[in-house]
Amino acid sequence: MYYPDVESAVQAVEDGDAWGVVSMEANFTQDLYQRIFESLVNDDLTTVDTELLERSSIKIRMDITNQHIAFTLQMKFVEAFQNFIEQLVSSCGIPKEIASIPLVFEVSGLEMNKIPRPKRETYLMSRIQSTERAS
Repeated sequence: MYYPDVESAVQAVEDGDAWGVVSMEANFTQDLYQRIFESLVNDDLTTVDTELLERSSIKIRMDITNQHIAFTLQMKFVEAFQNFIEQLVSSCGIPKEIASIPLVFEVSGLEMNKIPRPKRETYLMSRIQSTERAS
């Protein structure tokens, strides 16, 4: 839902009418483009334009009373932004893999079932019994 300003959107979250607020500056895309491509040609990476960083950042404020929903929304934001960045660099003739997040999760649920591990109750009971014997 669109709100006329960030303050009224934040109020909607505080009132329980929305799960979160996503806001960005008016020239976000232009500033993000400048942030990315200036860093590619800048020889001095020790200086940072903090105003440019601020203008090229998406601000997200979330209601975290339901952590499952908050976590799911955070993951969706990350996925959407990753897709956006890949499209941006691809449109400039740069391979999208350059802009990908360098995380690769390789463990599947099936592989986890092959790892022998004690059940929580068994582990807790053995800890209690060994503590009782030591007393």
